[in-house]
Amino acid sequence: MLEIETFKDTGNQMELSSSLTMIKQSLNSQDEKKIAKEFLINTFNDIKESISNNTNNKKIQTENPAPKKNTAAKKLLNTLQTIQFLVRLKDNGVIGKQTLIDNIRLSHGNSESDKSALNNSEILGTYKQALLSKIGVPAQEGSLDAIKKYSSEARKPLTLFEYLNNHAEETQNDNTHQTLKDMAILLLGPEEAFKNYRYDTDENPHLKTIAESHPDVYQKWAAPTQEQRRFEQTDFTPRKSKEYTAMISDNPEDLFLSGTEVHGSCQHATYADTELNCGLQSYVLDGKIKILAIKNNENEIVARQMIRILLNNKDEPVLFADKLYFKTGHNTKTFTSQLDTQIKTYAQMLKIPYVAPDKVADYGPLRALENRGTPEYVDGGTAPNPHSQVGIHTQGTGYTIL
Repeated sequence: MLEIETFKDTGNQMELSSSLTMIKQSLNSQDEKKIAKEFLINTFNDIKESISNNTNNKKIQTENPAPKKNTAAKKLLNTLQTIQFLVRLKDNGVIGKQTLIDNIRLSHGNSESDKSALNNSEILGTYKQALLSKIGVPAQEGSLDAIKKYSSEARKPLTLFEYLNNHAEETQNDNTHQTLKDMAILLLGPEEAFKNYRYDTDENPHLKTIAESHPDVYQKWAAPTQEQRRFEQTDFTPRKSKEYTAMISDNPEDLFLSGTEVHGSCQHATYADTELNCGLQSYVLDGKIKILAIKNNENEIVARQMIRILLNNKDEPVLFADKLYFKTGHNTKTFTSQLDTQIKTYAQMLKIPYVAPDKVADYGPLRALENRGTPEYVDGGTAPNPHSQVGIHTQGTGYTIL
């Protein structure tokens, strides 16, 4: 049995336990389960040994220090996530059962360990490429070079491919197929192409309406966002002063990870309910949406609100901020104040009203017109949402926030 308690001080214990549970549920045959269990126990014991290794030998520890717990936990977590990804590729028919078993069997204590995708990024890259091909990404945009570049630069390089694999079956729907494929191509490609796609008014009726009726506002909205401010605050766990940055962002990775790096969001990229987190595609592709965020020095999002440029009851553009989400262990009161200041400054620059979630009634119903057909989820407002009495879930159609 894997003693996840070893990592209780690293902040990774919950993620590790969750990954182990998901792997256990995903492995189908006894052969798969046996090989995976042996591999995980061996890997876990190696990491555990490396943590305690040389603790009584200061000279050796100075020359070759043992990894910290959080480093070891991240290594184990990455291994678990990769196995989980391979299992799901097998379930979707991207790789075969024997390929899965061979990758796990060869990865540990074997002279051919470099032939396993768990140790060889190029092999894993070929599986990612096969997945991209399955959802219709052209060979050039889904090349091994593009995958390698993305994987070397992304904060969570496997997460995009987990999301694509989880949603691969939805490609039977022509519209969803196109938006999923577009998202993959744009996240793998240059940021300039991403921005051109997002702010193309010919393909987005909502943005076209704003661009035609209020061109100055639209030009400022679509322009590169420069608004950001650094500040310090003392966190709760650990109780230590750190520096953060409050910002408005339309960076593709920030938008894609907007539900993953905070806690409690149904737009987490690997969330099991694909009918709900398909709304993440609109965060990435729909140019009326940006993210109001606070990031730490590791460039991770620790607090965020999705913001939208919508229309009020007079068809005038307003800036609407959705529900707040945080990463645990932080002073949410300070973060809330910093985000409030940031968005009010941005609204002043745009010269449009800022509408907080509890102030919608002051401006009448807020409207979003049709986007480019991208699935969208809004925390604020009411139906239509098949999952809850609160929130809006659409397939790219317009909606009203009351």
